[in-house]
Amino acid sequence: MHAPMEDHSKNLPRKEVGCLSILIVLYNCSPEDSETVNSLLEAGVNFVNAELCLWNNGPISAKPQQRTVERFKEMGVSIRFVETIKNYPLSWIYNHFLKVFDSKSYVILDHDSKLSKEYLSYLRDSSSDFISVPLIKAKGAPRSPLVNGKFSFGPYNKFDHLIAVGSGVILSAEAAREIAFRFGDVFDERFALYGVDTSFFIRVNKLGLSEKVKVVPGFEHSFSRLEEEPATIKAFRELERGYDLGLQLRLYPDGRRLGSFFKQIIFSFIGKNNLSVVSAFIGFFRGRHYKCQGQAKINFEMENKDIALDE
Repeated sequence: MHAPMEDHSKNLPRKEVGCLSILIVLYNCSPEDSETVNSLLEAGVNFVNAELCLWNNGPISAKPQQRTVERFKEMGVSIRFVETIKNYPLSWIYNHFLKVFDSKSYVILDHDSKLSKEYLSYLRDSSSDFISVPLIKAKGAPRSPLVNGKFSFGPYNKFDHLIAVGSGVILSAEAAREIAFRFGDVFDERFALYGVDTSFFIRVNKLGLSEKVKVVPGFEHSFSRLEEEPATIKAFRELERGYDLGLQLRLYPDGRRLGSFFKQIIFSFIGKNNLSVVSAFIGFFRGRHYKCQGQAKINFEMENKDIALDE
C-alpha cells in the first residue's frame, strides 16, 4: 500500500459539503471558447448547490468573463477559478480537486466535450451511484466504455477489464475514499497526460469495483486519433502514448500490456506503430512521466490557488 495522501489543501479553502463539484480543465482555450463550458451553459439544465472549478492549465492566462460567471450563477452553479499556466500533470490537478472540494459527487471534464441535456439532467438528479461512466460517442459512433477492448453498455462484473474515457465520469465520495485508501490517491500521479484515465480504471478493476460501475446517458467527445493533425502534433502524441504504455507495463504489469508492447515493437519495423517505442522504454525504466518530478510538484503546490472573480 502506498503512503497516505498528502494534504494538498493549503491554498484552496475548504467549503461545506455540497451535492456536486465539477472540474473543467482548460488548456490553450479560454472559458468562452470551451465546448464543454458552452454546452453546459446552453443546455438549459439548472442545478442546486453545485460548484464548478474552472482550472486553466495554460499556456496563457485566460480568466472567465464576468458574464460567464453570472450565467453560471443564474443556473445555480458557483464558480471557483484556478490558474496554473505551466501545463501541470492532469493527475495532480484531479487529485487536488478531489482533496479540496467536499462533495457527495465529483465530475471531471475535458474542455472539448459536447455535453448533452440528457447527461446533464442525469448529473443533476442522481447522487446515489458509486461510479458512473457516460456513453461516449465520436462522429456518431459509440467509443466508450470498453470491456476487453470492445464497446459495452454493461452491466459489468468484478472480473471485467473495464476502460473508459475519463471526461464525464461521475465519482462518488465513497468511491474516491475507497480507491485512495488502497492506492494512496485516486489518480496515479506518475502519469501526466495519456494514461491518467486508463490507470484510474486499472485501479477500479484491481479492486473489483467494475461491477459497481453504471453506464449513463452520455455525449459527443473529441478523439485525437480520429482527427487530422499536423505532423508535429502526431509526433507528440506518439511520444506520450509511448510513455503511457511503458509506465503501464512497469506499474501495472499484465499479459495484455506486455502483448501490446511487443506488438508495437514489431510494428515499428514496418512503420505501422502508433507510439514511440523509445519513449515506452524510457517510461518503463523511469517509472514516472518526465513531467512528474519532485520540484515540479513543489511548484504546483505553491502556484495552485483561487483567483478572485469580480462580483
